[in-house]
Amino acid sequence: MGVVFKARDPRIGRLVALKTITAGLADDADLLQRFYREAQAAGSLQHPNVVTVYEMGEEGGAPFNRLARHLFTTATTAPPGKEVRVLGIGQRLMTERRRAWDRFSGPVSAARWGSALWHTLAWAIFGAAYVGAVVFVASGLRAPAGDV
Repeated sequence: MGVVFKARDPRIGRLVALKTITAGLADDADLLQRFYREAQAAGSLQHPNVVTVYEMGEEGGAPFNRLARHLFTTATTAPPGKEVRVLGIGQRLMTERRRAWDRFSGPVSAARWGSALWHTLAWAIFGAAYVGAVVFVASGLRAPAGDV
């Protein structure tokens, strides 16, 4: 007869169960009356295992399919990080992500430092050889270093 959605009341932020009538049945007056009687009966009960009925009414401003799609999206789409906050796994998740990053980036970082060391060593050897060549040529030609 109807579809039940888990939703949040935007006015006070509490979780609610939202029941809507199926599109093909909304035009049947008898089923509509049965739907209202069900809401009234559930509203008269006070039990921890029965949901409390806060309000009942009709939504006439939106076509059923658009309303149903909106309600489904609202009820099933979690805000970013909701699961992390609800489950309380934020710290563990950060620790595991850091370990995974270190496992990946550790060898890459070591390779980069090794490459930088070899690069620096090569430039130091080149510089020393260049200075040695200038000194050798200048002393062999008996000329100042600026003339080399």
